[in-house]
Amino acid sequence: MLLRLGLRRGLPSRQLRRTLCLSLKGSDLPDGSAIDSLHAGCAGHAVPELAAESPVTRNIDHLIECNKVWAEENKDWLNKHGGQHRPRYLWIGCSDARVPANEIIGQPSGNVFVHRNVANLVVPSDANFGSVLQYAVNVLRVPHIIVCGHYDCGGIKAAMSRITHDSRDLGSPLQDWLNNIRDVCRLHEHDLDAISDPDVKHRRLVELNVIEQCLNIFKTGVVQRRRLLTSKVPGAFPQPRVHGVVYNPKDGKLVKLDNDFRKERARFGKIYDIFED
Repeated sequence: MLLRLGLRRGLPSRQLRRTLCLSLKGSDLPDGSAIDSLHAGCAGHAVPELAAESPVTRNIDHLIECNKVWAEENKDWLNKHGGQHRPRYLWIGCSDARVPANEIIGQPSGNVFVHRNVANLVVPSDANFGSVLQYAVNVLRVPHIIVCGHYDCGGIKAAMSRITHDSRDLGSPLQDWLNNIRDVCRLHEHDLDAISDPDVKHRRLVELNVIEQCLNIFKTGVVQRRRLLTSKVPGAFPQPRVHGVVYNPKDGKLVKLDNDFRKERARFGKIYDIFED
């Protein structure tokens, strides 16, 4: 209805699409599906409502309209950067919708190569992760890898409490995946058992999980080989550098973990290093 009204008034397509994305609340799209003010989040505009509070629509036409607004507003940037892909960072983060990589570190599209999974795990046997890492390190040659965990992580909570959301979930891929977090619990059992407050224990496990995933990156042959090659360049530092951070969804801030990976590498290098200088 609003679409037809806009056409009668002679609104340009760009203005009309913005109207669709920003003004529709419980209105109809041309195919009869409803759109909610939640979807005003397109094109960088504030999202007034949480997803849990909005009705479910039958399709994603509203997202296509929002994309058209975004594409029109970013033509200059797309013309300049759309044909190149030279990110400086590989971001390994959680699939949680509250932790969008580019936005929380203020980076434009094209600067961050992103891999996400439940609880930001680095699992060497995961072909998806392995492919991303190999491409980022050997082809894109990113100088930095960031592992980002976050407080209030559902994956961490589920692993800690041994929650199975469904009795049929036992032995499922999700539970197998969460066992990687339980391995972190086992490695740090003494430290975690000394914490009585459940919230403090959760936050500490989030941090320990990030540290262990950073160490898992250092163990990979792809990263070891690249760091060895770059360390031989005069005046350069070994790349990629690996950084562990934790995001707080409540205040939007990142905390860089104070962990000396050089000391860890020196300690475990004799076990995990597969290349010699």
